[in-house]
Amino acid sequence: MKKKYKGGISAFRENYYWGEDTNNQEDDELFAIASMNSDDQDIEELISKGLLFDNALQRSDDFTIVNRYGGALWPVSWLEHGYSFAWHVDANEHFIEKAKALDEMTMEKIGELYDEGINCFTTIRSW
Repeated sequence: MKKKYKGGISAFRENYYWGEDTNNQEDDELFAIASMNSDDQDIEELISKGLLFDNALQRSDDFTIVNRYGGALWPVSWLEHGYSFAWHVDANEHFIEKAKALDEMTMEKIGELYDEGINCFTTIRSW
């Protein structure tokens, strides 16, 4: 993002507002732009800002769209995902294990953690 997105990371954050009132998230490796449906993602905006997309192949190596419960619309070499979380292949193994453990949790357990102040759907580093 620093090199490809026009204006760099600060412009990306400004365009997608990374505040308390958004479901968009970031960690040390990834940005996530949230929407209710993958069709709601405006990839033309990302392309206009410098990210590449191959219209013929309907894919990009710069970004992908991941449905929380359905997986990536196209694979990229730098991303892996489970049922609820996606992570960069170079992410800390501790955080990857936390993400995988969450995939095995029941909604009841997730609710219990939420009641204890742990929101399992924030970035994995935050809890």
